[in-house]
Amino acid sequence: MKVCRKCHAVHNGKKWVPDAELAQVANNDVEYVLCEACKRKRDKVVYGIVYLEGPVLQDRRDEILKMIKKEEDIEKRHNHLSRILSIEQNKNHMTITTINQWMALQLGKQFKKAFKGKLEISRDASDRRGRGSKGREEVVVRWKQAA
Repeated sequence: MKVCRKCHAVHNGKKWVPDAELAQVANNDVEYVLCEACKRKRDKVVYGIVYLEGPVLQDRRDEILKMIKKEEDIEKRHNHLSRILSIEQNKNHMTITTINQWMALQLGKQFKKAFKGKLEISRDASDRRGRGSKGREEVVVRWKQAA
């Protein structure tokens, strides 16, 4: 059995699953490694960028950060690679980088659902490639609050 030494996810033979309890009671046949999500975070591999713009980002900052964290927790249960790499904010602008495309898409959709506005989604075949990412594209999500 493989256990991630950083996030304590367990590899069940097919995929990584968050199971800290199993990781703690594991027997001596455990191999401690870094899971794919922790490798991507360590190497700062970006597959999704979310650009947010609007006065709501400044007016309701704490609520928005909680919403982002909650969405990450929900998505992480479905896909171990759904992680946020960084969040940068400058007044009415926020940039969120993610280590997979799905997380970026979900964040954009949640902002549109919660605050309306305009949502644009594009795929960017950039030169930034991660480990084993041959042919993968980066997804760019732009959300702008309606005036």
